[in-house]
Amino acid sequence: MRRHVKRLGRRGGLLLLLAVLWAGVAAQVAAAHEPYDGAGAVLHERIPTAWRVGLWLASALIMAAAAVIGTRAPRVQRIGWAVALLLPAGRAAGYLWSVIMVGVPGPPPGSLGSLAGLVEWCVVTAVVYLVAGWDEDVTDVLSREGEP
Repeated sequence: MRRHVKRLGRRGGLLLLLAVLWAGVAAQVAAAHEPYDGAGAVLHERIPTAWRVGLWLASALIMAAAAVIGTRAPRVQRIGWAVALLLPAGRAAGYLWSVIMVGVPGPPPGSLGSLAGLVEWCVVTAVVYLVAGWDEDVTDVLSREGEP
């Protein structure tokens, strides 16, 4: 197992794990059977379920491919990390819009209950963004820490 992780690198290994997580989100969206709801202010909920499942699965596949191909062409992983940011940022924006719509009269109705989703997906987006910017060889940097 360690040999495979070493070959993928830390960033590639994490990108592959995130791809599995994104596939899990797709399964969760599919299992929820949420109907297309055009009346809500949560923007990503206005997208039909089949499209949302497809977007999460397509992202997971692109991320997994970028993680594996990135072992030979490290720049390809940038595509995977960019794709990893899209849907969490979209969800955060959807929940933000719902919170904003609480103070705006008229349809679609907003909800302060969206604050939890906003915080959750902002944190996920921030973590993906920060990890995407890490140097690959962290141990080498740490071993030289404190040297002149």
